[in-house]
Amino acid sequence: MLELVITKPAERHLEAIAAWTIKHWGQAQLETYKGGLENALVALMNNPHIGQNASDVRIGYRKYFIQDYWIYYEVTREAVIVHAFLHGRQNPSEHL
Repeated sequence: MLELVITKPAERHLEAIAAWTIKHWGQAQLETYKGGLENALVALMNNPHIGQNASDVRIGYRKYFIQDYWIYYEVTREAVIVHAFLHGRQNPSEHL
């Protein structure tokens, strides 16, 4: 299994998702999102090419959709590097 690396910008995205979700939907929805995102990250580490090619956003990037959010990442020999967690309505070009 590949190592998982979450970049600082992606960590900030997760923090913003958590804050917004708690404010608008509550702790239970946050737990649902967290569980889904954790499962998606494990899936990416086990099978990193399940996501779609996202080279239109940045060369070498892939994206994987889970629970209203796209995970933008790249795959190296050693790791899956997550660069962003973006809501489906967000423009990736503004965040990557």
